[in-house]
Amino acid sequence: MRDSRQYKVTIEHQVATGESLYLVSNDKLEGYRCTTAHISPPTDGPLCISTELAQALQIDAGAVVRVVPLFGPRI
Repeated sequence: MRDSRQYKVTIEHQVATGESLYLVSNDKLEGYRCTTAHISPPTDGPLCISTELAQALQIDAGAVVRVVPLFGPRI
């Protein structure tokens, strides 16, 4: 996936919702999980995600996730 990036994550109980929609996945072969989320990926450093997103991906703090921006059709 050309536009994807990987981030190490930190987990917070409340995280500001980003404006853009992303596909977010864990990096596990067994137990692979993927979902969509409105996040704001940083230009550098870790990605802060909510506890709900971490639970959906079945990951802990320090795990690596892959994010891909989702683009809707142009109107």
